[in-house]
Amino acid sequence: MKQIFTGFFFILFCLQNGFSQGIDYTGVWNGKFYDNTGFGLQEDEYRFEVQIAQSGKGLEGVTYSYLNTTFYGKATHDGYIKSDGKKIQIKETRLVEVKSMTGGACLMTCNMRYSKVGEDEFLEGTYTAVDMKDGSVCPGGYVKLRKVKKSIFGIDKKVQAKITENIKKKEQLVKSKPSLPKPKPPVVVQPKPKPKPEVVVQPKPKPKPDVVVQPKPKPKPINKDSIEKAIAIRKKAREDSLKNIALQVPKKDTLQKPVVVIPPVPEILKTRSSELVQTIEVIDTLEHILKFYDYGEVDGDIVTIFVNNKIVVSKALLNTKPIEIPLKLDLQNPEVTIIMVAENMGTIPPNTAFMVVNIAGKRYEAKIESTEQKNASIKFIYTGK
Repeated sequence: MKQIFTGFFFILFCLQNGFSQGIDYTGVWNGKFYDNTGFGLQEDEYRFEVQIAQSGKGLEGVTYSYLNTTFYGKATHDGYIKSDGKKIQIKETRLVEVKSMTGGACLMTCNMRYSKVGEDEFLEGTYTAVDMKDGSVCPGGYVKLRKVKKSIFGIDKKVQAKITENIKKKEQLVKSKPSLPKPKPPVVVQPKPKPKPEVVVQPKPKPKPDVVVQPKPKPKPINKDSIEKAIAIRKKAREDSLKNIALQVPKKDTLQKPVVVIPPVPEILKTRSSELVQTIEVIDTLEHILKFYDYGEVDGDIVTIFVNNKIVVSKALLNTKPIEIPLKLDLQNPEVTIIMVAENMGTIPPNTAFMVVNIAGKRYEAKIESTEQKNASIKFIYTGK
């Protein structure tokens, strides 16, 4: 009997570990993709569906890149779960079906991160692509997916089999869980009554003495000689003071660097935590333009943007047309911190922006997420080299 009892709990432990820990990537993920040339931002947007069957850390299944059910390309894929469990790679391996498409076809490799908001699960990240005929590089870009229950093309047989297998394992786990004893009701401790405060009798204030108005003294007669003498003394004192100031001016090599004066922190920045997303070094003193777009699908995200604790953009909608902010750094202004504050969560939380700036011929990009509890910031530092 002892051996059978131990074996039962070993099976229960394995089932619990299989479903209570880690992420179940098996299923259908649907969303959109946008390449770096602006494709996917026009009126006819391409959608992207990924069907995944997970076995351990391995992933396989099919993908659909489509406008509708009569205009699409279907490919097989394989992939794997990365070491931290929240990042995956999906690589299209072969184009198996094409409907009403012209031109060349590119196979995508997607590197995505998992997130969960309430009951909704998301995969989002970047992708690269190569031409399936000659292996040349196609434009890369961004992909954002949400886990759904149905596919408009029908679920692949391998993926459906894996979904059914996982459902049966979860049902078995629920049946095998031992019932827990009902919790005891909490003991309610009645608070002691507060003692009444003692009545303190304030002493009556002493009456103020009457104000005695002193008569103004009569002005003395004006003496012209004394006035001229006083003017001469003041003139000499002023000349001596200017000479002392000239002697106290430091040489150029002893001058201190300018002190950066940052305005007081606004109240909304005190009540939320702030996460530094990226630090970027600036080597020139030219004026640059920061551009902020909605990251992924335009879903009504509204933001307020601060530059060194000062509002420069108030409650603006993130869209495909960028919000532009000028940026200029030099010795007089060597450090600038940009903070993005979420005014809402849009229809797809969290509030996510995509920042782009070109500095000294180099393109910098950053994904900025903010919530009602956390702001996001990017710091620019002038190095001059």
